Parts: sequence; C-alpha cells; structure tokens
Amino acid sequence: MTDKQQDADVISLSGTILNAPEYKAPPAPSGEAPPAGGGGPDWGIPSDRLSVPPGCPITPLGIMGDVFHYLDASKQLRPLKAKDHSRLNLWALCGDRTDWLYNEFPRTNKTGALVGWHPEKAAELLMTACSHKGVWNALERVRGRGGWLGPDFELILHCGDVVMVDGKPEAPGEIGGYVYPAEPPLPKPSDQAAAPGDHGPAGQLLGLYRTWQWQRPETDAHLLLGWTVAAMAGGALDWRPLAWITGDRFTGKSTLHKVLAWIFDGGLVQAANATAAGIWQEVRTGSIPVALDEIEAGEDNRRVQAVVELARLAASGALVLRGGADHTGTKFIAQNCFLFSSINVLPMLAQDRSRMAVLELEKLQSTVPPVLEGRRLKEIGRGLRRRLVDHWPRMNELLEAWRRALTAAGHSGRGADVYGTLLACADLALNDHPPTADDFEIWGERLDAATLAERDDDVADHDRCINHLLTSSIDLYRHGMRRTVGSWILEAAGRGDPDGGSGDVAMAQKALAMHGMRVEARKDGARFLVVANVHEELSRIFRDTKWQGQSGAAGGWTQSLRRIEGAKPTEGLRFQGAYSRATRIPLVAVVGAEGEA
Repeated sequence: MTDKQQDADVISLSGTILNAPEYKAPPAPSGEAPPAGGGGPDWGIPSDRLSVPPGCPITPLGIMGDVFHYLDASKQLRPLKAKDHSRLNLWALCGDRTDWLYNEFPRTNKTGALVGWHPEKAAELLMTACSHKGVWNALERVRGRGGWLGPDFELILHCGDVVMVDGKPEAPGEIGGYVYPAEPPLPKPSDQAAAPGDHGPAGQLLGLYRTWQWQRPETDAHLLLGWTVAAMAGGALDWRPLAWITGDRFTGKSTLHKVLAWIFDGGLVQAANATAAGIWQEVRTGSIPVALDEIEAGEDNRRVQAVVELARLAASGALVLRGGADHTGTKFIAQNCFLFSSINVLPMLAQDRSRMAVLELEKLQSTVPPVLEGRRLKEIGRGLRRRLVDHWPRMNELLEAWRRALTAAGHSGRGADVYGTLLACADLALNDHPPTADDFEIWGERLDAATLAERDDDVADHDRCINHLLTSSIDLYRHGMRRTVGSWILEAAGRGDPDGGSGDVAMAQKALAMHGMRVEARKDGARFLVVANVHEELSRIFRDTKWQGQSGAAGGWTQSLRRIEGAKPTEGLRFQGAYSRATRIPLVAVVGAEGEA
C-alpha cells in the first residue's frame, strides 16, 4: 500500500468517526442512575428474587468480597464463598427445615411427581438476596457470647442459645443492628431477684474469697469480686480491667481458678499453657473472660509477652491484626477481661503493668481446703448475672463516682480506669445504695497510689532510658574494675572518683568521649551531659532495648533523652574524632545536685 492510499484511508476513517451519531448509554429500567452498592432500586429484577420468601429458614446478611454471609436455620453464622453454594451446603443451611427447598424449588418428572429440588435455583435466590443486602463486615457486626452494650446503653448478655436484652430474652439473630449468632448455651441470670449485702450472691462470694490468705485481706478479695462481675459484663464496659494473682506454691491459686470455673459455668476460657493465637481463636467474636493459670516467666518470654499484649489490647477493646500462612490476614476486636496467676508477675513494661491490679497471696494458714460446692457456686454465678442486669442502669453513675474519687486520691487516668471499674462492679453487686464519702476515703487509703505494687515500675520512659545508660558498664577499667557510665560522668564532672580516689577529670572525659558522651561546663557554672545522636558504642549500650539504634540513623535514645526537662538538641560535635549532632541535658537532671545522695 502506498503512502497516498494510507493517507486516504485515515481521512476516510476520521470522517466516519466525526460524522457518527453521539453514543448514549441506554437508560436503566427505572429511569434512574444505577446504584453504587446493594440495597438500591430493583432495576427490573422481580422483587421476589431480591429477598427470601416468608418462611425461609435462612437469613441473608450481606456480602464481603466473594463471601456471602448467612444465618442458618439454627441461627449460626455461616459464611459461604460463591463456589461453595453446593447442594449439600444449601441442605446444611436449612437444618431440619429442608422441606422449604422442596416447596420453593421443586423438581418434577414428566408426570408432575416431585423427585427433588433445584440447588442452582436456590443458590441463585440466596446469593442475589445476600448481594441486595449490600456489603457486610462480620468484624463490625457480629457479637458472640458475653456481655455487650445495646444502642440505648442497655446491657445485652449473649448466653449462646438466648440473648438477654435489658433482662428480656430474645432469640439469637439480628438485634439492634448487630448479629448475635447462636452458640453453645451459657448460664442465664437467675429467675429470682438477687439480694444485696452479705446474704446475696456477691456477699457470699466475697466471704469465700476472704478465706484465702491475701496480703491485703479486705482489699484483694474485694477487687477479685469486682473482676468477677466486670468479666461478666465484658464488651459492655468501656474498660476491661486485668488482674494478676501472684503467690508462692501452696497459696491456693489453682483452687481459685476452680471457683471461677464454677461461677462462670462454661463462660470462661481457662488454660495453663496458652498462646495468644490459641486464645483469640477460642474467643473469636465473643467477650467472655480469659483466666490463665501458671503463666510463669522463663528464659524466653516472647510467648507469654504476646499473651500479655493481647490482654492489654483487650482492656481498651483494640483491633487485633494477625497475618496468616495463606497471606490472608485475620482481624478481630478483643473485648475480654483477663486474669493471670503465677508465682511471680512477669517482667513487663509500665504500660502493661498500669493496666492491671496485682493481688498477692501468702501461704494458707490452714491445711484444710475450703468447702467448694459446685452447684452452689453456679447459683451464685447466676445471681451475680441477675444483679448485673437489674442494676446496670446505675453503672455509669458508679463508674464516674469511683473514677473521680480515685483521681482525687492521686491515681492517673489509667489507674482510675482499672480500679474505678473494679470498685464500681463490686459496688453494683453488693449494694443498692450509692457509695458515701466515707467509702471513698477508705478506698483512697487502701489503694494509695504511692504504695501499690502495680506502680513499682511506673517510671517515665526518659527516666528509664537515662537509668539504663547510667547503670551500663563500659569496657574501661579503673582499679581493676569495670565501671558504669554513671561513675565516669561523676568523675568527669569533678565530683571525685566514686571508688575513693581524687578523680582524673581528663581521663574520665576521654572515657566518655570514646562512648559518644562528654560533660560540658559553662562560664556561669551550669553543667551538662552531652550525648551523641549517632555512635556505635552507644548503639552497643542500648542494643536489644526499646531505645536501640540503627546504622547511619539517630538512635532511639535520642528522642527519649530529649524529653528530660531542660534537654535540647545541639549542633554537630566531635567525640574522639567522630562527628554527630547531639542532645545536651542538664547534669543535675542526670545525676542530681552535688552532695545529693
């Protein structure tokens, strides 16, 4: 083909395009714009294909990706992929109502006799109805067994085979915008109103808890009662307190777990050697409590630390994300109360320790164990649930009152959350009247924030960081001994040799410079510790800590040390020839004033 022929064809094609009539999309059958998602106009689809007919034992919930969600005939949650809408799976969804399949999708022979049903027609109807419901996220809409908060702030107790909404029973299913699927049954609240005081279920359980030899007899037994009630409320609480029972052998920790097993009667996840993955796979979408016995520290605490981290996330109801072997992630919202018991409390960070009440046991005075009647303890558990249901409208007022009282007694916001929830739950179960000023004063003294074991590690991050630095040894010797960074700083500051000598300031400055530090003095007498942002020896000191460094980047210690009052960034400086920007910290904030012990 010649160039002229090609040009002629292009001109002809251009003219055809330019002279073509404008394309207009055909209108939707209803004359409206198509919807962006499910649940919109029918678009000419018969209405009987957009929802299941009356009497259908299957409830379509919605679709997420290629997964269609249903409640089956037993009101269990049943997700099915499109390819899994097979004859047997549809039959299973109908449970004991398979007659519906024959009635709605009959398959007959030539004589009109019923010979079966059409699974493809049933699948078509169910999938269309599910899609019409729209996108549906099970993570946000499914609530398993345990306590929950209703749309009008009422208490909802999902007991597996029945859902108690503000004390009234309803069948599992869709309630108030959430789905409460059927699960194995849990104990219901008692049929009879539960009395307050010593003769009520809370008073009887408190009396039993007091038979253990607590280090704080009145306080710890009372807090354990509060945890027991809070654990029943679960997801209905803004804050789910964590409790840790600690004590040597023969203090009765395992017997306490037996008591709790009877009180909750199936509504408690118990284990002695659990992993975080095993726990969240067991609780799934529920808010039932978790009690773990013998969760001891070992040489490798990573497994136990993961469990404690899960408990910390559950306290505030955080979203937990976990990867899977098939590259599909798993996510759920943890909303469970945790109880641990061990000989020693696991070493942990302050943010974990501040979320728990530590209840300490001493050896039992008597070798005769308490009489534990399983049937009676189960009745006490049902009575506590009844108290919780009947008096739930008072909960917010009680929580605020106890939080204010604890804050006034010196507790932080987190401490007020933990102890305020425990005291409010115990109060709700024990009393019909509001707490008095005397009650607040008594508990303010019992839970003195300055003396609590839970506050032993309550130290600011920058204080922990500088303490780690000061107490670290460096590979330089004086008088045949390795010395700490703190002792070199004192000598460099002219405060003498901490080992008794007169001190060699120049030698101490050289030792510090080799490790990315120096002591500076201004003309006005002010002194500072200067710490490099990047230095290999500092990286070694902070290795395997939360303040560790990375080659070529400012160490994690930099940000933490700059939170010390008076600390400021500096220009680039030389440390034994190595150049780095640094942080200048008032020396008095590091080692105290001269003459201070």
